Amino acid sequence: MAQYRYRFILTRLLSSTLGALISLSHAVAELRPAQARVDFGRVSTLSFPQREVMLQAMGLGPIEILEARGSCGCLQVEVLTPRLEPGQSGCLRLSLYPLRAPAGENIWEVRVRYRQGEVHGETRMAVTAQIVREVTVQPPQIELAVSSEIEQDIVVTDHRERPLEVVRLEATSSAVSAQLVDKSNDVRFPRQFRIRLKIDGSQLQDTQESLLVIHTNDPQCPQLLVPVRLRRLAQAPILVAPSEVSLAITGNEPVSRLITLRDRKGRPSRIVRVECELRGLQCSWSQGSYPVSTVRLTVQPDALPQERVRGELRVHFVEPEECVVRIPLHIQRR
Repeated sequence: MAQYRYRFILTRLLSSTLGALISLSHAVAELRPAQARVDFGRVSTLSFPQREVMLQAMGLGPIEILEARGSCGCLQVEVLTPRLEPGQSGCLRLSLYPLRAPAGENIWEVRVRYRQGEVHGETRMAVTAQIVREVTVQPPQIELAVSSEIEQDIVVTDHRERPLEVVRLEATSSAVSAQLVDKSNDVRFPRQFRIRLKIDGSQLQDTQESLLVIHTNDPQCPQLLVPVRLRRLAQAPILVAPSEVSLAITGNEPVSRLITLRDRKGRPSRIVRVECELRGLQCSWSQGSYPVSTVRLTVQPDALPQERVRGELRVHFVEPEECVVRIPLHIQRR
């Protein structure tokens, strides 16, 4: 009897010790925000409000903040205190860019990743704001992959009775030029301005962050800032026509499509194999080196797994250089 009582007491002691260790491990690395929700209240699209949020380091050792970010580009988060000692308070600065947010009630999430020694943790908080639409910019930010020269339009809309005027455009990147191409002179509201960006991919070096600065005559918003993120896209050595294949099947007869592929510099090209995982698709291609190579796709309707399928055709070349050309496929039975 004493033996069983001893085992019972030992088991309870071990359970209590294990629970205490688990609680202690959680206490070692814990970062608590002073408030679980930050409310910016009513925010005009002409303002750029900021708030500072306090964080409390709870535990036995110093905490290092690894990353703090918002769930949308409308909300930028800056870590003002990257390292906190036990019991110390740190600070985050939240900057809201309402031009990038839709009108009405908005809710974002801030995620803060941290560590204490080898223990990693994460804390979250909510950020809310009621966005009042006065001036809007669409799109509010631009992200493009560029291989040559392209154009992108931006529309500024002023919903106020006394609208602003665009007086000057400035791009911080030499690869970007901007021009006011149209503005509505109608007395009705809202008033709109159309701005056209021309982007020269040949001047890009890998990825580039820049801004379009829209200067206005309005003291409430002398500048409207549009972030422009550009990524240089290397030109594929092989030109494909069509670049994307869409097939519509209306009966039970096989449907074929011919794809032509040629080297951008006019050199002979040679295909070694063509791959695709879609059932019911057969491929044949030109054998040998030619200025223009071809791939013929044939779809067998009876073998299609479903009414609508998507896939990818991969064409492997060994001449004029080793490369793989990927062609999206869309097949639909009607």
